[in-house]
Amino acid sequence: MPSVKFKQFRQSRHSNVPTNARPATLRLITAVIMAGVLVSIGAGAWWYWKTGISGPAARGIATPDTPLDDLLGRNHRAQLQQALAQRRYGGRTWNWEDYVQWGRELVHEGRVKQPPVGPTPSVPIADTYRCLHCHNLVREDVVLTHQDPVARESLLEHNPALAGKKTGVHLTTGTTFWGLVNRERFYNGYYARYHRLKVREGNSFRPMNPESLADAIQVCCSYCSAGRFPEDWELDSILAYLWTLELRLRDLGLPADQQRQLLEQLNSGNAELQAAARKELRKHYLVASAAHAVEPPLRSEDEHGGLIPGPMAVKDIYPPSVAELEQWFAARRTNPESPSAQANKPGPQNSTPRTNLTVFGDPKRGEWLYQSACALCHGNEVHPKAGRSLAASSSAFHRYVWKGTQRDGLYMPFFTRERLSPQQASDIRAYLRSLPPPKSE
Repeated sequence: MPSVKFKQFRQSRHSNVPTNARPATLRLITAVIMAGVLVSIGAGAWWYWKTGISGPAARGIATPDTPLDDLLGRNHRAQLQQALAQRRYGGRTWNWEDYVQWGRELVHEGRVKQPPVGPTPSVPIADTYRCLHCHNLVREDVVLTHQDPVARESLLEHNPALAGKKTGVHLTTGTTFWGLVNRERFYNGYYARYHRLKVREGNSFRPMNPESLADAIQVCCSYCSAGRFPEDWELDSILAYLWTLELRLRDLGLPADQQRQLLEQLNSGNAELQAAARKELRKHYLVASAAHAVEPPLRSEDEHGGLIPGPMAVKDIYPPSVAELEQWFAARRTNPESPSAQANKPGPQNSTPRTNLTVFGDPKRGEWLYQSACALCHGNEVHPKAGRSLAASSSAFHRYVWKGTQRDGLYMPFFTRERLSPQQASDIRAYLRSLPPPKSE
């Protein structure tokens, strides 16, 4: 119980405040509170403008248009935006849009017209190659967990069935940049040997981290493109541009009921339900890209009257290891594995009888496959050699297709089974052999 003296003090304190002053005090308190609310809203708006987090993702409400990075609770894009807002190039900071534009120029052209530092335009990252020679920028697989160039044919830009439509999809040697920021591991399968390659960190070098997209970009620029290590601002810019190609929930093509259930779990506020939804999400896109090497044919022939009638049909006989690989791919079309299993599995082992694989090439199909798989680099400034001369020797043709080459400062990447099938290679060879021989031949 309060003492009598305390009661008297409290009463005397309130009695000294004029009655007409109390509303003014309340108005002052209200104004202070409102000012605080407005400052908070303004600070939040500034944060969302700087980081790019806005709309449903900012409010914690998942929708079909929400990026996967936000749905998984990682916010890697926001972290990069926050970091770039603090970095200084040329004595000043730059907007996110500036980095995206520079990155777009680097991916498409290999240099920047108006860089933040250095010469104008910037020095090309590579003398010969550009990213678009080896990578698509759009969706290249109907089912995101199904890496098969045979299934990819329905999307190819040069597919006659598309009646000249520009899809932006080619049979490139490298995986698409679309959704690349959502991958969790890089240079897998056969390419895991690249993990020993060095990347630049400050003034020193270290082996690449296969879980780092920034490290994968450095390896691609310096080794695969036969170029140089990107400068810090170039690396930041490429990363910023790639984030414009990130996946969203609607890209997964989930059934309506499943998508609705996942959204309910993600918006539930229940940590266990959200964790289960995020685990399920990772099953429906590539967290890592597989890469299985193909052994060249044991022998190749120009077939007259084979399964493909006509004087220009060709026949390629592959070893049993390729026969096993083909059966494995056929099985995956009907029962696709998780993307993690695809990337980390060493491939089929003694799963089929030890028989050879015989493939007959079709020159009609080979014509548009050649335009998609080869014409980006052959017959232009990358390499002038093109046409029938590429298949003058069947052994050389297959050696370059399946093994690649690195000489005279030029790196020719090879095709893995995820990028080209034995049937497609034979079709291309058949088309090249059907062309008139050059006068010197």
